[in-house]
Amino acid sequence: MVAGIVIIFAVIAGILDYIALMRPSLLFPVWLFLFAGHYWAKRSPYLPPVTGLGLPFYIVFLSYSLAMASVYVINQIYDVESDRINRKLFLLPEGIIKIRDAALFAALLFLFSIAISFIPPVTGTYRVILLLSLLLGVLYSAKPFSLKDRPFLDMIANGIGYGVLNFLAGWVTVKPFEASALLHSLPYFLSVSAIFLNTTVADIPGDSAQGKRTTGVTLGRGPTTRLALIILILALFSALFLGDYLLASTALLSLPFFAKAALRGSVEDVKLSFRAGPALLALIYGIHYPQFLILLVLTTAYLKLYYKLRFGLSYPSLKGS
Repeated sequence: MVAGIVIIFAVIAGILDYIALMRPSLLFPVWLFLFAGHYWAKRSPYLPPVTGLGLPFYIVFLSYSLAMASVYVINQIYDVESDRINRKLFLLPEGIIKIRDAALFAALLFLFSIAISFIPPVTGTYRVILLLSLLLGVLYSAKPFSLKDRPFLDMIANGIGYGVLNFLAGWVTVKPFEASALLHSLPYFLSVSAIFLNTTVADIPGDSAQGKRTTGVTLGRGPTTRLALIILILALFSALFLGDYLLASTALLSLPFFAKAALRGSVEDVKLSFRAGPALLALIYGIHYPQFLILLVLTTAYLKLYYKLRFGLSYPSLKGS
């Protein structure tokens, strides 16, 4: 009886570990930009709260989430040593999940993502976007390409992956791809680039110890945070030009955090800068998409409980590690 209960709890713990390996916290921006693409394909800057998104969106939502989760697992496999130094993620660095098992899990997520993308009425255009996203995700982590370890290419890859391809995935659930979709993705590309730059600053100790040449390692803390501030200002002006007042207001509210990080440069200020912006944008889009806000609240609550019970950490957190 006792042995059976122990086995059941071990199985449940293992399942929860694999869910955590998918990095649900990093799926927040994936979901955010899917909703952003859907929003702008509607061509209504003052869209009221939306309750029905349509079958194509829900299929794409599931397919794209699994695809990005696969990419995140691959990224952790290649980053296991620097994550150990930076004392983050734990599951692979501490051997809770074996590298071999993680690779198999990533492959399964990848295959399920592709299979789901063939469910009607999802279009072939989405499948092209999906394959490009997966390819970019692999190139980002896998050697000899390792875009994540190449200055400026790491930033561009993130900007394109989230701000362009992710945005377009949401767009094509509403209407066919068109040139204006790329134009409307520009402020998101710039915003993601600015945010990513400051994430490289937070990871400088572990990355430099591993000999990685990220933008943060190459430029140093001061120049990187100042470049991030400049790019965020460009995102603000491009959003205003395109009439994207949702992103413009978020960029404006984020400016003090980025300016403080650029002027003071403390690790705490840098972390707050790249966490506050997405949280603000998510809140704004959550007003228009209540189901998105509910999803964020439930996922955050789950992660808080999981990391507190599993590792004694308060995560996700605006100031946490």
